[in-house]
Amino acid sequence: MLRDLVITHGAAVVFANVLLESLGLPIPAFPILVIAGACSVAMNTSISTLVALSVLGALIGDTFWFWAGRRFGRQLLRGVCRLSLSRDNCVSNTAHFFERWGARILLVSKFIPGMSTVALPMAGASGVKPLTFLVLDACGALIWTGTGVLVGTLGASVVEPVVRVLDMYGSSILAILATLSIYLALRWWRRRALVNALRMTRIAPSDLHTLMRKHPELLIVDARAKAIQRIDPFRLPGARVISIDKLRRSVAEWRRDQQIVMYCSCPNEISAALLARRFMRLGFTHVRPLHGGIDAWRKEGFPVEQANI
Repeated sequence: MLRDLVITHGAAVVFANVLLESLGLPIPAFPILVIAGACSVAMNTSISTLVALSVLGALIGDTFWFWAGRRFGRQLLRGVCRLSLSRDNCVSNTAHFFERWGARILLVSKFIPGMSTVALPMAGASGVKPLTFLVLDACGALIWTGTGVLVGTLGASVVEPVVRVLDMYGSSILAILATLSIYLALRWWRRRALVNALRMTRIAPSDLHTLMRKHPELLIVDARAKAIQRIDPFRLPGARVISIDKLRRSVAEWRRDQQIVMYCSCPNEISAALLARRFMRLGFTHVRPLHGGIDAWRKEGFPVEQANI
């Protein structure tokens, strides 16, 4: 069934599959690339044609997300984060990679589940030049699609028997659904375990606002990645940015009994909670994440200030 579909419709199936995955649909394209590579002789389609159409499909979908990121910026990233399987840290993890490697992360982002979906609009929101995006994304798509087709071509003797077994029992769709279900269950379990492990007292935006007026010495820490701060250059009044990589040195002169509140932009404040735990390990005794992060603070109508990034 699957093999016949690829052979019958050839490159059109590969192009459509890559395009739909690039647009964000949960339809993995890499297995189809591998199968297409294994069946390229029977398809009577050259490998170069397969790769070219796959790259074109990826570029169309990726360009959509890039321009959406340029147009909607922070709002789009927040929406993508809420739809992600790993919504608690999808943006922050990608932002840290983007901060370190810049737009070059597009060269490998398709190999990392979930990263491409966030890296593309982040590239647009970060002001990456369209030509730079197109060159890097095209190279990344070429590496990704070329790898899939090459694996299928070189491993045809292994791939084809596997596909024939799936077709014989008519269970290819069931196998994909079962694999996806297991993956979703594992992600849900890991996310729940992380949230439970980081369960700690949060402070509500209204309580923080009151506390800031009563205790001016209160320390507010912006736990967002620098890439996110550049996209959204507003922060809570007086908030400090510290070097996560040099945390111990950055807070060396802070009193261990100092009241500290930290915030991020994640739905469950995971980044802030992780940083709060690191502070506690350094001996700080009064550390709390802000419930709802900076978005909840804004929603309450409390003031923010623009930072010089």
